[in-house]
Amino acid sequence: SLVPLRGFAVPERFDPESHFPRECFFYASFHAGALRAGLMETPVGRILTHPGVIAALGKLPERLRAKVLEGSEELTRAVGKDPFELLDLFSGEIALTISGVDMMNGPRMAVAVELGPRKADILDLAGRLVKMALGSTGGGEPQTSEHKGFTVTKLAARFGPSFEYAVVSSHLVLAIGGGVEPIIDRFATGGDGTTDA
Repeated sequence: SLVPLRGFAVPERFDPESHFPRECFFYASFHAGALRAGLMETPVGRILTHPGVIAALGKLPERLRAKVLEGSEELTRAVGKDPFELLDLFSGEIALTISGVDMMNGPRMAVAVELGPRKADILDLAGRLVKMALGSTGGGEPQTSEHKGFTVTKLAARFGPSFEYAVVSSHLVLAIGGGVEPIIDRFATGGDGTTDA
């Protein structure tokens, strides 16, 4: 179904398959919550969660967790969450498309992450990752602009590809090496009648 947005009739939910650029040489999507649940239903998942196996492993899972946390202290300080907490943020759709590769600036790609119930935490993580990216690429302050009612944040990097992102309906959409505006245009027109990036 469509909802009005400042003179446009747009879908209620962002659909990466419809709204990402059509011309690409790689596209993948998965549902993080369904994948996690599905893994637990596999033979290996059932074995690992069996009470007898858990008892036999003793403190090994706790030791492995401690090792992972110890080895990721720098990441945890930078993003405010440990690797296990990061995995728990994502319960919806995650999609990736690669539309090309520039020999000087790397891939032109887009990623969409369904925000779901942890929207505030995912957006906080995105903000922290932006700061990290700007620090490592020599960029200045992020620049924001409006495009068809959506706030687009652009990161101008001195080294490497450009980064742009926006919250488009139900998803956080990140474009690397290209613009997020063409994706918003496709969303605003239901996936038809726009020029791909």
